[in-house]
Amino acid sequence: MGTKNYIAILIESLKKKITVLDELIKRNEEQSKLLDAPVFDSEAFDRIMDEKAVFITDLRFLDTGFEAIYDRAKETLTKDRASHVSDIRDMQLLITAITQKSTAIEASERRNDVKFKNRFRSEHQRVRQSKNTMQVASGYYKSMTGTAVQDARYMDQKF
Repeated sequence: MGTKNYIAILIESLKKKITVLDELIKRNEEQSKLLDAPVFDSEAFDRIMDEKAVFITDLRFLDTGFEAIYDRAKETLTKDRASHVSDIRDMQLLITAITQKSTAIEASERRNDVKFKNRFRSEHQRVRQSKNTMQVASGYYKSMTGTAVQDARYMDQKF
């Protein structure tokens, strides 16, 4: 396979990587909206996490393929750099875009992680508060209906 073909494959691989990164950015935005929503939709959140896992697998596959092809074309690209200047420039631009998108994804992931932890803490407190409210209501009901269990020490004393 000629160097031109390798370069075309490298450029195509970088473009596909940008497409996958764009999809990850969209999923991060969807996650952020779910975390900001008044009612948390755990099924939608899990679905997005599954989709992101598929995209991350795709990224790893693209990275592995890119490295394999680059290793084959590296020697020719370095020796005959002058004849591939425009292709190298195109790849540099694509790599710059990939780096920017990757940085944006990392920042978005950190923000979503903080939101998720806050949401989890809030939901945990809400459940605990609900449990406490139910216990108080149950205790009140028992005391009002006289079904509350008397403590044994009160039973032993004569009134």
